[in-house]
Amino acid sequence: MSDFQPASARPKFAFEDLARAIAFLLLAVGTLAGCVGDGNKSVPDGAFAFAAFGDEPYFGDDMMRVEHAIEEMNATSLEWVIHVGDILWYPCSDEVLRSRHKMLGTIRHPVLFSPGDNDWTDCHGRREGGYAPLERLQFLRKIFFPTPGHALGGRSLSTQTQGGEFPENLRWIFRDVVFATLHVVGSYNARNPFPGRTEADDAEADRRQAAVIEWLEGTFALAREHDARAIVLAWHAAPVFGKKPGDPWRSGFEEILAALGTQVARWGRPVLLVHGDDHDYVVDHPLRDQRDGRLLDNFTRVEVMGMPRIGWVRIIVDPDAAEPFSVEPHYVGRGWWYFRRLFGGD
Repeated sequence: MSDFQPASARPKFAFEDLARAIAFLLLAVGTLAGCVGDGNKSVPDGAFAFAAFGDEPYFGDDMMRVEHAIEEMNATSLEWVIHVGDILWYPCSDEVLRSRHKMLGTIRHPVLFSPGDNDWTDCHGRREGGYAPLERLQFLRKIFFPTPGHALGGRSLSTQTQGGEFPENLRWIFRDVVFATLHVVGSYNARNPFPGRTEADDAEADRRQAAVIEWLEGTFALAREHDARAIVLAWHAAPVFGKKPGDPWRSGFEEILAALGTQVARWGRPVLLVHGDDHDYVVDHPLRDQRDGRLLDNFTRVEVMGMPRIGWVRIIVDPDAAEPFSVEPHYVGRGWWYFRRLFGGD
């Protein structure tokens, strides 16, 4: 895609598109409402809500549905929106990255973006454009993080940044809850082999992992200092919680998961991790104590849905509640709104 455009700016429906519209009509059965969710739960007094989405848009038909998801988020009372990464599939061109940046700018809330592997790590492939991942990472930071600590979107949000090489790692406090984004990506946290991989790629992965662990431990220290009620973390990767330590599937995440398990067990209060990568909506409690292997019931994981299941989740946080996190999924289908736009209607 060359650029992000609102539906109103797109060309009107042409007759030759009729066959495509008929094909999509079959897919619309069962999703004519346009959005499928658990309903819109009211926000209790003293609570607040934010949204998260990720692994979308990829290309083509995704964009119209993601645009509709953005309209839903814009119409919802939210403190901010977090995109947990994979904002494209391919190509990883300057043009596409700028387009996605422009898309996030249409969200009226503050937007926090935590990069995914598609956004730079996996850009070495032929269809992705044959880019050097480290060059794409540098360009990504230039476009999405030009001002350290500055949120994207239509409103500002005061955040602390790790700064230096890692402006994407952010932290902030809101109503006695500490929030942090951490740059942890798929493809084994950017350690997956590829033709032309160099020592510089390995060194980057080592530095970023060390920075993430430092930022993670600092987040829990900040929460203890402020006697916070809860902690919310966000990153891209699905770190294979179900595998035992030492399993090859945990490669690239082992030290981060060890640090997370240690901190969550010591903290003892509610912790929420929001991530993407596997494209399946999941809410569970999968983290184990590093000391005895028991499941940590104060840890909740929310994995957002992703392509081809376009949507977003609303997360309600009630700091005073024993269970402070309530999660509400919103799936965006191809409803009547979709066909009105496809045919050039409002």
